[in-house]
Amino acid sequence: MGTRLTTVYVIGSESPQGKSLLSLLKNQVGIQSIGIEGGMFTRSSEASEERLRQFRQPDLIIHCHDLHHLDQTESNPAAAWRHNVDSISAVSKYAESFGIPVILSSSNLVFDGRREKPYQPSNPTKPVTEFGKTKWASEELLRERMPKHIILRTGWLLENDPAGWLQGIVTRALEGQPILVSDQVQLAPTAIDDISRVMLAVLKQLTCGIDVWGVYHYSGLDVVSYAELVDTILDILGGYQQVNPVIQQASESQLVRATLLPMNGTLNCLKLRNTFGIKQLSWKRFLPGLVEDCYDNWVESNADIGRSACPTG
Repeated sequence: MGTRLTTVYVIGSESPQGKSLLSLLKNQVGIQSIGIEGGMFTRSSEASEERLRQFRQPDLIIHCHDLHHLDQTESNPAAAWRHNVDSISAVSKYAESFGIPVILSSSNLVFDGRREKPYQPSNPTKPVTEFGKTKWASEELLRERMPKHIILRTGWLLENDPAGWLQGIVTRALEGQPILVSDQVQLAPTAIDDISRVMLAVLKQLTCGIDVWGVYHYSGLDVVSYAELVDTILDILGGYQQVNPVIQQASESQLVRATLLPMNGTLNCLKLRNTFGIKQLSWKRFLPGLVEDCYDNWVESNADIGRSACPTG
């Protein structure tokens, strides 16, 4: 008798997180993953549901789609709502009609960052950014519609998206633009490939029928200040090309205004570990590859600048 095939929809197949997760799932025995572009869910709910019905009905849906670049969400709240809330509304409506569990990727930015200790899943939320507000709204919507849900809030995202924060730091360093830093801001960086690992581990255990629905936190191991994180990035980048970064120490108000960072972006991940047995991995093991990707992105966008042959040292 053959092993039962678990079918999983990954909503947001075009996003860095969706691509990472689909790459991991394709090598898993017994799992059939179907990637679906998240942009389709920003249109009419009826059209979105009709599109979903064209695929094989899944056993579980993982929702990775959002508009998460903070400069974009702050400057265009309507677009943020469309991508971050309307999309999960359409997906959860479809899931509700068939009783399909949903895993939603969320963020530490549902908190205001003023707590002195790492945030626990049970702590009251108080988002201050448009992104945080839309993620909280999407969480609330999913909770209301779907009893069987997992909300996975993650730390400060490390990704190789050409429009992402890490790319911005790499680009500013290579082009000699000022980089604001602060020793006061505490973060728990979290790489997209690490989040995919966690999602897969959760998925595998959910298929065993365990009843552990709710909100969980995950972030990379090793809390770091914003200044230390930037310094680590620059050290890695220096292996590809000499950089002379313009580092500026920022006041709390300057940094929050410029980057929308929380003063405390750390998360307590014990609930996830105690429930699923998932250990935290250090973000430092993922960062070199991501910095290299961002360097390559910059080289490609500056075709007249040749890449150094190899990392030095």
